[in-house]
Amino acid sequence: MNKKILLAKGGLDGHDRGIHVVARALRDAGFEIVYGGLYCQPEEIARMAIEEDVDIIGISILSGAHIGVFYEVAKILKEKTNDDWFLCGGGIIPEKDIPLLHKMGVKKIFLPGTDTRDIINFALEAELMKKRKETVKSLLERTKKGEIYAASRLMTLATRGAYREKQRILKSPDLSRETFLIGVTGSGGVGKSTLINKLIHAFRKEGKTVGVVACDPADVSGGAVLGDRIRMQEHLLDDGVFVRSLAQHENFKAVTPEVPCIIKIFGIMKKDVVIIESVGAGQADMGFKDLVKTLVFVSVPGLGDEIQLLKGGAIKTADIIVVNQVDRPGADITFMQLLQEFGSAKKIYKTDSITGEGIAELVLGIKEHHGKGG
Repeated sequence: MNKKILLAKGGLDGHDRGIHVVARALRDAGFEIVYGGLYCQPEEIARMAIEEDVDIIGISILSGAHIGVFYEVAKILKEKTNDDWFLCGGGIIPEKDIPLLHKMGVKKIFLPGTDTRDIINFALEAELMKKRKETVKSLLERTKKGEIYAASRLMTLATRGAYREKQRILKSPDLSRETFLIGVTGSGGVGKSTLINKLIHAFRKEGKTVGVVACDPADVSGGAVLGDRIRMQEHLLDDGVFVRSLAQHENFKAVTPEVPCIIKIFGIMKKDVVIIESVGAGQADMGFKDLVKTLVFVSVPGLGDEIQLLKGGAIKTADIIVVNQVDRPGADITFMQLLQEFGSAKKIYKTDSITGEGIAELVLGIKEHHGKGG
């Protein structure tokens, strides 16, 4: 079992070099790292920890706000979950403050100059906090009542639990016919996560609740950096949005084997929209289509010519094709090549996931396809 660690910069702290070094070292040691990004407030750190159900929370602070940040994070987690959490941290923290931090429940403080091997060994040897044991039945009931932490714990059972626990989750009712079940795939770096962020914004403006599964590839070490969610940080404190990150440890697959279970859990949560983001998918990832109602394939200008389109593959399984980053040279050429290849067989849209250009049209296209039965 890979330990899952949340790393975040607490307070008004924008220095990320050190936390990147630690994230890389822990990834190479086989840990799954949820990267929370910069300028994280205590409420945001706690929310990420709950949604991801992490084993360890690591907070880096250089701004002098360490006592307030750690106190608030520990307080919020206790109030929201009534469970104990494994907190540690590092940065510019006076040694005289460390005893007080320990009293707050912080297990370890790493001071400047700490060797990354010491951090790795600490994480490997750490005796994790024992979460309350609950049956799948109990967690299902609490999830139905809208308890976010119960849903998160269910998702952990889906990824780490016994076979019978996963089967119990899979026996839950399917999503309603009204629920949008959208897959977003494409090569790494085409802007899938940023595009999803805009889709969340559009659906939330309509009052729809959204669940997201963000799949990232495992490293050759067995570890992973789960960084997709930082593109969606503006929705972090929105109770109508839930994001869960998963590491894909199996080769040649776009999503993890646990995704069907997670989809069921989002159904229990009565999410109006469920979005599944694949890892940076290649040409042969064609099985993803079977999991979703509407599959969106994201491309960008400059990834290939007509010969690449002749090869077919995953792009042919998509219901909708998006040419993202339309401000880049060659966007119109790519768009015309796709039109010539697919004609009226597929809807093709141009978007800019930074500015939001074309997002409204894309959402309408998703709704149109959904209305036809997916």
